[in-house]
Amino acid sequence: MGQGNEVLHRLRRRRARAAGLASPPLRGKCGHGAAKRLIRLVRLLAVPGLGALALTAAAGCQGGRPTLSDKGPHRATQPWPMLKHDPSRTGQTVLRGPHSPRVLWALSALGSAGSSPAVGRGGRVYYRTGPETAGTGGPRTYGRLYAVDRHGGLLWGFSVGLPLNFEGSGRLPPSSPIEAPDGTIYFGAEDGRLYALLHDGRRKWVYQTRGPVRSSPCVGPDGAVYFGSDDKRLYAVSGLNGRLRWAFAADGAIRASPALAKDGTVYFGTVGEDGGSLYAISSAGKRKWRFRASWIYTTPTVGPDGTVYFGTQMDAFLALRPNGTLKWRLPVDAAPGDPAVAADGTVYFGGFSTLCAVAPTGRVKWRFKTQGQVSSSPALDSRGTVYVGSSGSVPPGWQPGYPLRPEKRLYAIRPDGSKAWDLATRGPVYSLAIGQRATLYFGCGDGKLYAVGER
Repeated sequence: MGQGNEVLHRLRRRRARAAGLASPPLRGKCGHGAAKRLIRLVRLLAVPGLGALALTAAAGCQGGRPTLSDKGPHRATQPWPMLKHDPSRTGQTVLRGPHSPRVLWALSALGSAGSSPAVGRGGRVYYRTGPETAGTGGPRTYGRLYAVDRHGGLLWGFSVGLPLNFEGSGRLPPSSPIEAPDGTIYFGAEDGRLYALLHDGRRKWVYQTRGPVRSSPCVGPDGAVYFGSDDKRLYAVSGLNGRLRWAFAADGAIRASPALAKDGTVYFGTVGEDGGSLYAISSAGKRKWRFRASWIYTTPTVGPDGTVYFGTQMDAFLALRPNGTLKWRLPVDAAPGDPAVAADGTVYFGGFSTLCAVAPTGRVKWRFKTQGQVSSSPALDSRGTVYVGSSGSVPPGWQPGYPLRPEKRLYAIRPDGSKAWDLATRGPVYSLAIGQRATLYFGCGDGKLYAVGER
């Protein structure tokens, strides 16, 4: 019996070598069942047209599990899993956006103050709304997280608790959700909690802080969940059970979201009584450096070379080297919004009626005029097209008679600064997400979640 098995094994080895594959493993990391599947796939090589398929499937069984493409798990299975797409908050995807747009669907009555959508597995969209007040000034809703399928069907909604205070509620954007690689959904709320939900909307765990959590979470490679709170602390908790790993005390409220560098450094900004700071913290919770600045409401972006970009309320956009020294400072007409960075290092950010494209050296490449305030962080597709929305609001100090007719619009801008198209909207456009099938998702000030795709 043993001799018969040895003959069979030699035959299998001979077939595998003839196909250009390594000897099919009978035991080991792939397991016995996977070995049998591999042998069947090798046999498929004799069938015309199936050789490439068999090679692809066989190559996927390495290290005990199917391997994803080298473009990373988020890009392969989760089109836009978090605020600004990835932990470094680059705002860029390998997917393309619509070339000739049309509204695919609009989901009504979700709320007027919305987050950036997250697009997870299967095209599922997660969208967060903040607290709203009734005409008497009392709370009408405390905010919800919605799960929507890619066709616009509402799957479920999860309600959060009473806000710890109503300062900024309805005016500041709520925490944007993230779908982690394991499928857990994390988001913060004005009740001071970080929520972890299962795929079906059931609560997994919560972590309570002492201030509203408007910061959007970020998940590190070790499963740690990083987020900030108005209680002036940056938290790192276990994604498994919500237990605290560490808390770092800063000099002000943390209302924007942290960004992660490739070396694990966590960057975040603060809003204090006499200004703010940009911090660099190690993954162990130790301070690397602090850069003093004005109030920082924007989420920093980490460029391909490790440069950290962010804007301040004192009308300046800054670039810092990884060691915390100033690389350059660019004065602007109004407080800049969240930046995005392309693979070539070009940085994009919006302000009042302008989208700026800046080279890594700090040289302005071009400025695109919009109608009113740029209300969303830029989203970049695989062709380098930049998608932004405008709110139609006017800047502080604007005087009647100034030649300005702000309109609420969604823009697509080519890498050279020319307009590809624009689309009128019925309210301010919140931050965008790019999904599969050339689809843009965004919340709007009219209380709807929109999907815009190809005609």
